[in-house]
Amino acid sequence: MMAKRHLIGVILVTTLLALAGQWTATPARADEEKALHIYDLARQLHSEDIDNGNYTAWVNGNMGHDETGRPGKLDVGQAMPDFQFKYFDRDGQITRKALKGPYILNFWASWCPPCRDEFPLLVENIENDGLTVPVYFVNVYDRKADAQRFLANMQLKATILVDDPKTSFAEKYGLHAIPQTILVDAEGNVQAIHSGGMTDYSIEFFNEIANNPGISAFDASDPDQPPENMVTEAGKSTLSRAN
Repeated sequence: MMAKRHLIGVILVTTLLALAGQWTATPARADEEKALHIYDLARQLHSEDIDNGNYTAWVNGNMGHDETGRPGKLDVGQAMPDFQFKYFDRDGQITRKALKGPYILNFWASWCPPCRDEFPLLVENIENDGLTVPVYFVNVYDRKADAQRFLANMQLKATILVDDPKTSFAEKYGLHAIPQTILVDAEGNVQAIHSGGMTDYSIEFFNEIANNPGISAFDASDPDQPPENMVTEAGKSTLSRAN
C-alpha cells in the first residue's frame, strides 16, 4: 500500500511539474511565434517593396532597396518632431503633444495615384479592424477643392487633417515624395516609415509591430534567415536563431 501511494505521489508530482513547465514556457513560445510571424511579413514586404520601388524603414530592420523616396530629415528611432495639423473640414487642430501612441500618420494628396489607391485600402482595414491603430490622414501639397472632390466620392469615417503651408511639416522634414506613412510608438518615437503606397502586407506589418513593439527583426542582407535576436529589450526576452 505504501509503495502504491508513493508511486501515485511520484506520478502527481511529475505531472504537476510537467504542467508547470508548459505554463511557464507558453509566453516564450507565444513570443517566438509572433516574432516569426512578423519576420515573415517583413520578408514578404521586402520582396514587394523591391518589386514596387518602395522602401520601409523600421527600427528593427529595413525593407526594400530604393531609398530615394525616404524623408530627408526624419528617420526611425528618433522622437517624433512637434507638429500641428489643422482639421480638414472644421476648426481646430491636432498637435503631437495631444496624441498618445501608437498612431499612424498618412501623408497624401488627391493628385497622387498611389495615394488614391491606398486610401480606400486603409479605410477598409480601419473599418474591419485590420488596422487597430488610430490613423490620421494628412493632406499635403494639394488644393483643398481637389481634395474635397476626392473625399466626396468616398463615404468614410476617418480623421482628415491638412498640413499648414505656413509651418509645413512635410517641407521641414523632407517628405517630398508621397505617400509617406509614419508609425509612432507608445513612447512617442518613430517606429517605422513606409515610403510609397500602402498594401495589404505593409498594413498588416504596421499593425503587428505597433501592437508588439520590440518583437522580431529583419536583415535585408540575409532576408531568408531570421536574425538571431528576434526580441529586443522591449519584448523582455531573447529568441534563438530559427533553424
